Amino acid sequence: MSDQQTNRFHGMKTPHLKAVLLLTIFATGVLFIWWIAAQADREMRSELLRQTRLVAQPVNVQRVMSLLGTEADMDSPGYRRIIRFFWYP
Repeated sequence: MSDQQTNRFHGMKTPHLKAVLLLTIFATGVLFIWWIAAQADREMRSELLRQTRLVAQPVNVQRVMSLLGTEADMDSPGYRRIIRFFWYP
């Protein structure tokens, strides 16, 4: 092969190498962003679960189970105690 042909082939490889390098950097960035978002999601879910458990500790389960889920519950003493606990500390 002559020097002219070698330079021509060498010039053709460079754009492909640049494209592959750019694509690799882009894919790495996307994966890193996905990993950070997944980690933030796990932390937020963990914090929400912790807060939910903290709020649920003082609630009387039998009182909640006695509610029917109808409007008649609004007049029941159990419902009033639960509402008073959360809205009027």
